[in-house]
Amino acid sequence: MIVPQAMSYSTNLVHSNPIHGLFGVSIPSIIYSIFGTCRQLSVGPEAALSLIMGETIAKFVETEEHAHYGSGKMGMEEKARFTVVITSLIVFQAGAISFL
Repeated sequence: MIVPQAMSYSTNLVHSNPIHGLFGVSIPSIIYSIFGTCRQLSVGPEAALSLIMGETIAKFVETEEHAHYGSGKMGMEEKARFTVVITSLIVFQAGAISFL
């Protein structure tokens, strides 16, 4: 059940590729299986977090389109790269704050 759910969150809420949803499920599960202490805990993407991430990415993409591109259009590849960069920065910051 988690695989289609993660792919749906990735495509519909975060506006990124479905493969990123699969990474969002597999990597935390692997790490938690090594270091976790509770067998019943479910780790992976959540709807609320995905929605906040999608809204943040949409605002950054809109700002980037209006600030640097005279035509107001970004190509699909540029949007995909920009989305990955923004998502990586947000996830890194959240992880660093949680670690501290």
